[in-house]
Amino acid sequence: MRRKRHRPIFVRKCDYCGTELQLNEPNSDSYVVTVEHKYFCKIHYVGEPPIKDCLEDYIRSKNVRQEKIKEEQRRLQSNCEKQPEEIKKEKEIRLKNLAKLEAYQKELKLKQWRQRATK
Repeated sequence: MRRKRHRPIFVRKCDYCGTELQLNEPNSDSYVVTVEHKYFCKIHYVGEPPIKDCLEDYIRSKNVRQEKIKEEQRRLQSNCEKQPEEIKKEKEIRLKNLAKLEAYQKELKLKQWRQRATK
């Protein structure tokens, strides 16, 4: 009598809801793989709307997040346009501090040079 060949079972989790999906079971059309190699649940019957569609939910949530990010960027850009005077003041302060730092570094170099010369 021949032995029945053992077939490994491949299981992945849905990247949106976390349910386990068997990838190599017979009639396993309950998942969808994207270009980014993400696995999502999609339980549906022919001629009816899907019962569970995690891919669609993921796309909707991603679009909402992108809209929030775009809105925040617009808000920041409008704030930047309103405050060019503050930016100019900050640049002036930075230049003053940079000039002070360079003067201090020159003093240190002169001091080191004098110490070397006396040795």
